[in-house]
Amino acid sequence: MIGIVVALEKEAVAVLPLINKKKEKLLAGKKVIEGKLFNKDIALIFSGIGKVSAALSTQALIDNYNLDYVFNFGSVGAVNQKIKVNQFYLIDKCMQFDFDVREIDDVPLGYIQDYDRVFFETTPINAKLDKVVLGTSDKFTSKKEIIEEYNSKKVLKK
Repeated sequence: MIGIVVALEKEAVAVLPLINKKKEKLLAGKKVIEGKLFNKDIALIFSGIGKVSAALSTQALIDNYNLDYVFNFGSVGAVNQKIKVNQFYLIDKCMQFDFDVREIDDVPLGYIQDYDRVFFETTPINAKLDKVVLGTSDKFTSKKEIIEEYNSKKVLKK
């Protein structure tokens, strides 16, 4: 079975009509759609916005279904001008971009205590997608000066 985590229903409008034998239920206060997608059993949960909501929803799927895979998709913002709209990417490695303790410790942006690195590799899958580095954040911005600052950080170029 495949678990799918999507923040908002409007981000799943392209896939919802493709799900067969739909059944809806609530799980951890979140709407879940069970059914078949491309002949695979799926449970799609609408997590709401933010990493905490996504983590709670993902764990609810793991606790309640015998999952082989978990996919998270939706629309995202990007400060990297090479990222294209309506394109799929394979996340090669990721970091917590809004975890910033630089002012109290001499550590790089994204450093999490007790880890010896900022970037975390993902589980490799065989997919013909462009690989990208993900800096996840619950902070939203469209301000030019902030985007320029983010793109200038050496930590993002690793």
